[in-house]
Parts: sequence; C-alpha cells; structure tokens
Amino acid sequence: MMLTDGHVELEGKNVRVEDGCLVFEVEYSGCVNERVDLYWNGIMTRSLPPQISLQPVILEPGLCEKWVQREVQFDYSKILENEEKVLVKFKGMEEMLSLKRN
Repeated sequence: MMLTDGHVELEGKNVRVEDGCLVFEVEYSGCVNERVDLYWNGIMTRSLPPQISLQPVILEPGLCEKWVQREVQFDYSKILENEEKVLVKFKGMEEMLSLKRN
C-alpha cells in the first residue's frame, strides 16, 4: 500500500492480540465509516524474531468533522506467511507486540 497525499496517520491505543487479529482503538476527526488501514513500509529487521513497524492510517479521509472513537481489528496472518513469530511496533507504543502463528 502506498501512502497518498492527504492520508491521515492515526495512533493505535490499547493494542492487543485476540483470536488471530490485531485489535486496537483509534480516535480521529472525520466520518464514522472511514476505512482504517494498517500501513507497513515492507521493512522487516533480520533479528530473531524479525521486527516490523505498523501505522494505522486513513487513506481517503472524508469531509466530516465528527470526533470518532472506535475499535478496529485486522487479521495478521499475511504478516506471518514466512515467519513463525514477528514483533510489531505501533506508533505511540513503547512496547512491542508479539505475533505468533496459531
């Protein structure tokens, strides 16, 4: 995914792993039904386990001005296609999350 001009970067809060999904809360000014995506620049460290950084984003923000707080979730299985375990860093989080294959 390429970031476009006009995208909105979000900060994930209360990030956790539940049933094979990354679950977190976001807050933003916009429309309630904005599509929140996870941006990964494709860089994975060569450490064991590998590490990546993820950034919640809205690629095409609407023109609404409502303050929205909501929970979103993403299936992380594609991140683990070639790895058994990956450590994930979210913007705004000091600790890393451990993602493991089920």
